[in-house]
Amino acid sequence: MASPDKKPLLSYLKVQENFERKLLTTLERISAETRKEITKLSAKNGIGARIRQDQLRLVLKVLLEQQATLWRLVGSEVQAARADALAAAVRTNMVYEQVLLNSVTSAAERRALMRAAIAQAEVVLDSVIAKMTGLTDYELSAQVYKSEKLANKQVQNLIVNLIGRGASWKELADAMRGFIKPNTPGGVSYAAKRLGRTELNNAFHAGAVIEARNSPFIIGMEWHLSGSHPKPDECNTYADHGVYKPENVPGKPHPQCLCYVTPITPSREEFMSKFLDGSYDRYLDRD
Repeated sequence: MASPDKKPLLSYLKVQENFERKLLTTLERISAETRKEITKLSAKNGIGARIRQDQLRLVLKVLLEQQATLWRLVGSEVQAARADALAAAVRTNMVYEQVLLNSVTSAAERRALMRAAIAQAEVVLDSVIAKMTGLTDYELSAQVYKSEKLANKQVQNLIVNLIGRGASWKELADAMRGFIKPNTPGGVSYAAKRLGRTELNNAFHAGAVIEARNSPFIIGMEWHLSGSHPKPDECNTYADHGVYKPENVPGKPHPQCLCYVTPITPSREEFMSKFLDGSYDRYLDRD
């Protein structure tokens, strides 16, 4: 029997490794920007600045843990260990674990705050991957403004950096103002807000889809209309569709789309059956 042709597999592995290295470079860049932002916030007083520092520290922790995983995939255990050590050090001196919140929240509430913050940081990471892999498939900068400058690598890197450290749509808009044509219809301020909201909504939508595709506990997703639809459009069709398989969820069809998707999980009986027959073991046993 003839040996199978290994070329397709080798080509795939090469593409995969190239993406992993590209993602590593991106995450390292975002980590550096996140550290700078944490340092800037350390000069400010007040609980708001402290909480934001902690949110960024958790984002940084998740970014470093993902870098450790990627370093192992590309064969550098030394770099992986370094990233692991940095991730372990990030949570020191956090307000979530300090006396500052002890007087106003219970231990259970503080743990819930921490879990929610970590989950948000993981969504941020999924959103970065979604942006890099083209799943945020309505590019407002290219589609609406028709400006080569807005579509170039510098601007895309800026958007990924900001999404990667959990920036708000307003922070995105403020950062993008200088790249928008002064004669843009509606004015620069409106165009920047539109761009910021759209890029952020698209990234987080695609991040949720990635999470659903990677989770064995999500069997489908439903599209829900936001309350701000002035007239029927493609989103109504998506909402009427029913349950989508995670791999078939549509991207956002227009700028400033505030519609959202929610996961569909197995019934209790189906979950217990799969749990007992070992279907979830590989996922539950991962590091």
